[in-house]
Amino acid sequence: MQSGEKILDKSIRPLTYIREVILENFMSYEYARIPLSRGLNIVCGPNGSGKSSILLGISVALGQIYTERSRRLSDLIRRGKDLGRVTIVFDNTSFNGKRPIPSSHSDTFMISRYLRKDGSYWFEIDYKETSSSEVREILSSLNINPDNMLLIMHQGMVEEFAIVSPQDKLKMVEEVVGLTGYRERIIESQNKLKSLVSEENAIRQLMDMAKETLSHWKDVYDRYMRKQELIVKRDNLLREKFWAQVIKLEKGIEVTTNKLDLKRKELSELSRRLLLAEEKCSLQEKDMHSTFNKLKKSYHSLIFLDADKRAIESRIKSLSETIISFENILSKLNSLIQSIKEDAKDIRLLQKDITILLEGWRREADLESKKVDEIVNEINLIEKSIAEIEEGLFTLIRKYSEEKANATLLAYQKRVSEKEVSEIEHNLNELKAELENLETQKEAMKPRPSTVRPLNDIESELSSINAQLETYSDVPDEAKNIFEAYSSRYKELEEKLKKVIENKEIVLQELEERKKVWHDEIYRILDFVNPKYQELLRGLNAYGYIRLINEEEFEKAGLELLIGFRGARPAVLDAYTLSGGERSTATIAFLLALQKLSPSPIVAVDEFDVHMDPVNRERMFRAIFQMVQDEPKQYIVITPSQVNIYGDNVNYIVTQIVDGKSGVGAIARK
Repeated sequence: MQSGEKILDKSIRPLTYIREVILENFMSYEYARIPLSRGLNIVCGPNGSGKSSILLGISVALGQIYTERSRRLSDLIRRGKDLGRVTIVFDNTSFNGKRPIPSSHSDTFMISRYLRKDGSYWFEIDYKETSSSEVREILSSLNINPDNMLLIMHQGMVEEFAIVSPQDKLKMVEEVVGLTGYRERIIESQNKLKSLVSEENAIRQLMDMAKETLSHWKDVYDRYMRKQELIVKRDNLLREKFWAQVIKLEKGIEVTTNKLDLKRKELSELSRRLLLAEEKCSLQEKDMHSTFNKLKKSYHSLIFLDADKRAIESRIKSLSETIISFENILSKLNSLIQSIKEDAKDIRLLQKDITILLEGWRREADLESKKVDEIVNEINLIEKSIAEIEEGLFTLIRKYSEEKANATLLAYQKRVSEKEVSEIEHNLNELKAELENLETQKEAMKPRPSTVRPLNDIESELSSINAQLETYSDVPDEAKNIFEAYSSRYKELEEKLKKVIENKEIVLQELEERKKVWHDEIYRILDFVNPKYQELLRGLNAYGYIRLINEEEFEKAGLELLIGFRGARPAVLDAYTLSGGERSTATIAFLLALQKLSPSPIVAVDEFDVHMDPVNRERMFRAIFQMVQDEPKQYIVITPSQVNIYGDNVNYIVTQIVDGKSGVGAIARK
């Protein structure tokens, strides 16, 4: 995609329009010819008179998916008939030597669709049967997409547009203004990038396998090239091996002796640390027992105090009951004294004794209550002490466990170290014995060389020589050629991987550039459409704007319409926030604002105004009328309302039902 591509450029191809719609045995129509004109075509009439059937017929003839999804085509055939037909007659008049449909040399171009009750259907172009793909191709060249609701809005689609996701709204706009190719190019770059990444991974896997195979044949090749050298070296290696064994044994004895000394020191250190750990465990164990006994005593004290508390509380309860009982008796005595004023001396004495007795019990009850309070305080202190002792005990247990584990580990390490010391001593004795056995061969193997390779290297080389000589028949004679072939293949893969990585970087850069161009073009659309949208809304006492969302995430990018009426804050167009009339107003205003960018010659809307109030309905129709004056397009508007719009570019079509058949009752040019 070139950055210089311009979405707002106008095509020099002349615009077509629908001259006539012919309905035969279609829904409520038996036969009708509906002439249309360039400009504004208003279809009106009573409910059920066949207004929407005209737009549905246009959709069927254009092969719109919407119609086929909502109902079976055979259901659209007039009741009692077996065959229905819908024909659209396009204007194909030449302008400046060019026709809207260059393949046709006639001033008109007809597309017909036939429907049968058995469910079969077919297309005809100028009375010649054709395929649906050819029809779609012609419509695409005319920039007519019947499946885009921003070009053809059937009954109820104004409401449906509100619930369309922002992502689908953006796709519709891209389709209307011819920006779909931009997104397709971005997707093409993304797919190309995925393909290159996949190819890169595949090459890397092949390189990994080739590298492994190459490494194998390199080993075989090296063995092939070394075998003659190894035969010559074998005898010299036997002599070198003897002195290497001597040197190895001497060094082994020295190293083993040093190792034994270190291990003995290590064993001594482990024994010391183990003794300390065991002593710590013993001390901690004593501390735990002491703490546990202290905790046990605290619990016993707590139990005894609780028992004392319950006993005192029981005593207080008994005293309270006795006091209440004697208070009742005293009360009765008082009553009795009042009733027998004479001879009450003894009773008054009894009353006095009871009062004294009650005062004593009350004092005793107060003392007992204080004892309870003291016991409760003491219990609280003991409980707090228990909590502290338990916390300390848990700490001691944890430390003891850690120290015990340390002691166990040290004991294990000591046993391992003792075993290692024993093994090292055994190895040292064996090395000394082996060196003594070689003493008798020293004279025959003199002179002793000044430098000798390690015995392991010599033995490994000897073993390799012998193994290769014994297995020489297994080494293929073409080992060199195979190795060179794999080496060449690996280099080819390296070059190919380098090229793929370069291409990936190029595609990645191309993808970013295409996304930027798409982003810039979308904002150019918004910069163009927003003022038109706002201008239309101002005439409806509303304010709103259109915005792009998720613009940084290409796959999730979407378009939102916002609108607010009578000074209200603009709200997002959806099925919940706004009323039906407000949704209709926002949708149609957006549709009209978009038309100057749309290369499509036809716009059709069915009953967008059913939820609008009369004032907004009239304002919207006048906005459409004004749009017609500025744009050489064909607008088809279906409405159940009475509309009073007059002008040269306004064509009224009135539908009615007569004897159960829909027909065009009156056609007026106003």
